[in-house]
Amino acid sequence: MKSLAIYPNKETLQLLLMQSGMCTVYVRDIEKPITALYIRFGNLLTIKVSVTYADVYFKFECFSLELEETKNFMDDGGYVKLCEYSFGKVRFYARYEWERPILPQEEDLYKIGTVRETGTQENIPLSAIGICSSLDGIVFFDSTNMPLLLIAHDSEGTVEMIISQSTEPILAYVAKHEEVQLL
Repeated sequence: MKSLAIYPNKETLQLLLMQSGMCTVYVRDIEKPITALYIRFGNLLTIKVSVTYADVYFKFECFSLELEETKNFMDDGGYVKLCEYSFGKVRFYARYEWERPILPQEEDLYKIGTVRETGTQENIPLSAIGICSSLDGIVFFDSTNMPLLLIAHDSEGTVEMIISQSTEPILAYVAKHEEVQLL
């Protein structure tokens, strides 16, 4: 069985976890799909969030949020302020994907003999022939544990991100995804 775990480096995760207070989120263009955004914290630390992918093996790609500390990101201009929050903590959410052989009662629509599925870590079957775990989402919470902002990978297999500032969609996301401790 082949497996792959795609998560940001520990130094950037630690920088993000140490932050609280005011943050401002910037994007390049509000009118286009979001493929990268920048989170600027009160102390002028800026973290770029984008989507990356890797191959578990041929034809099994796995997408993940990528975090990177960025210096002087405003120098070239053209950024739009998306939102601003005072937050208390950040939580990370994983995505688990696997490929398994088709069962006798299942139809092999693509004639490849396998099925790709997603779910929680405990749902991964023993028959899995490939597994990928990745950083799928980041949720910022206020000091009373109310969700403020969701940044997640668009699970339709693209490099686009989903941004939500509404409580119900964020809570629905949190209910369907597994929180992970990355440090």
